Amino acid sequence: MLQAETAAGLSTDYDVSSDLTYQHGVVFFADISGFTKLTEKLAAQPNGAELLCCELDKVYARILSEVDRWGGDCIKFAGDAILFCWPIDAPEGTKEF
Repeated sequence: MLQAETAAGLSTDYDVSSDLTYQHGVVFFADISGFTKLTEKLAAQPNGAELLCCELDKVYARILSEVDRWGGDCIKFAGDAILFCWPIDAPEGTKEF
């Protein structure tokens, strides 16, 4: 249930564009190759879920470390997929939104 203030902010007469800011950037989507096969293999083991979590933690730790090192941000996790972004300066001559 939404609080009254939140619901009021979502009304149709609310101009959401006044709260938006725009930034140039690069968006990157990554998906773990072979994840479904690995999940199926580990599901047959009594501690398969724990093993899968450990593997995901290892992979994500390495990826997130590199993304952070290069100034990126993780936007979203979705199963074995990750969405990242890096802000960039607007190229010369680029029109503002």
